[in-house]
Amino acid sequence: MEVNGTEYLSFKLLDKKHPEYNGLEIRTTVFKEKRIRNSFGQAEDRYRVKLKIRLFGKIFNTFFTLTDRKKMNYPLLLGKTFLSGKFLVDVSLNNISYQQKIKNKS
Repeated sequence: MEVNGTEYLSFKLLDKKHPEYNGLEIRTTVFKEKRIRNSFGQAEDRYRVKLKIRLFGKIFNTFFTLTDRKKMNYPLLLGKTFLSGKFLVDVSLNNISYQQKIKNKS
């Protein structure tokens, strides 16, 4: 999308069926296209954007590539570059940041 000569990327996070979906459209001028290999090993072009995420009560800035994940199990994947040096991954646990969020709301 172009507005007054400035190129914008517009996207929504999450699928309409996701319980956290809010319909908010995000617009940014800070993006670029990147060729990546998907989980099937096929090369595809995706937009890369910088977003803020909250994990365990802390805000982090990190890059994400955008793709349609509505048919996939998870709406978002955190990459090893982001996780490295910040988190220890315990594969026996599941959704602990989200569970902590729910617990703190009550």
